[in-house]
Amino acid sequence: MIAQLFEFDDVLNPNNNLKVSISQLRSALADFHLPCDKYIHFKSGSYFWSCPFPLKLDTVLFEELLQKAQKASSDSEKKDLLYRALALYTGYFLSDLNGIDWAEKLSV
Repeated sequence: MIAQLFEFDDVLNPNNNLKVSISQLRSALADFHLPCDKYIHFKSGSYFWSCPFPLKLDTVLFEELLQKAQKASSDSEKKDLLYRALALYTGYFLSDLNGIDWAEKLSV
């Protein structure tokens, strides 16, 4: 996780930066009145995310729709799947993280 988050950053203490990022995530969850202790766990030197309810990521759904469109048997089905994927696009990917290397790397 540290390598992915801070791969291109000139970070003196990446472990500390990860702890700070996790702390910020916990604060964000608390701002939405979500109990962060139920979602983020630390065990045996690793962080884990667990969610008590089904979680759908728009980025994963987008990729799934594109894959289905490539395998579609008709132009009509392909068009429908591509329109559904396009409808998920609401702006720049992780625009709040502009300038953060890992987010910019994923956005292209």
